[in-house]
Amino acid sequence: MTQTNDTNSRITRLEALMLEIAASNLRHDRTNDRQDDAIARHEQWQTEERERQQRHQERMEEWQRQQEAAIADKMKFSIALMPNKPSTNSNSTN
Repeated sequence: MTQTNDTNSRITRLEALMLEIAASNLRHDRTNDRQDDAIARHEQWQTEERERQQRHQERMEEWQRQQEAAIADKMKFSIALMPNKPSTNSNSTN
């Protein structure tokens, strides 16, 4: 009977160790899952940030083009309003 109790005790300790290992593995799996989730969220944020910066850059370039076009239009308008002065030619006879 003592041998049976020793065997049962060993089996119980072995089962307890196996359960402890399984629980530890589960904790590690959960930690890895959280780390994977955090990495995925960070990569998603980086992608969105790059896209946001690209849109901002495009808006700034469009604004710059509009400013340059507005300046060019103002210059054309100013030139068109300038009175035509007769050209003075130094070779002309009076």
